Amino acid sequence: MIKPTLNSLVTPLAIVCLVTIAAASTLTRPTAGERAENKIAPDLAFLAGHWRSETGGGVIEETWSPPANNSTTGMLRWFAPDGSLRMLELITIKPGDDGTPVLLLRHFDPGMQPWEAEKSGPFTAPLESHAPGSLAFRPTANARDAVRMSYESTGPETMRVTIEFRETSGRQPVVI
Repeated sequence: MIKPTLNSLVTPLAIVCLVTIAAASTLTRPTAGERAENKIAPDLAFLAGHWRSETGGGVIEETWSPPANNSTTGMLRWFAPDGSLRMLELITIKPGDDGTPVLLLRHFDPGMQPWEAEKSGPFTAPLESHAPGSLAFRPTANARDAVRMSYESTGPETMRVTIEFRETSGRQPVVI
């Protein structure tokens, strides 16, 4: 009688495990019911989607994933008037250490190098206030002159993002 050795069993077992993990990790689009179950207080669902703005001859595009597991993630890309990439942002809103939602944002140049002001960590802004279709964040780290960042649904297909700065900076609010 031939007895299997541990090595002869491990390889087939490892292959079965890897195939099972690969099959289980196939990406699928969540159903409407699954999306509805992933509510966060405040409701971040109004952010989800692809947003586009033409400004100063350039184009800004911002894309947000539907909220899931108490967080949401976004990406922004800004194109110059000549079509070249000016800047990228990666953004997430997740519960902070105390459970309050916090916006974390990091800017990158076209070569994916983080901005100097954010090399030590992301722009960090806990939620200051919210209402249906509206969020306002107050920066606490790596914000340079920014003092407030807000997102507001202005219609079923429109959203406004406003970044306010310290008066002493001399900068006017940026409205996208």
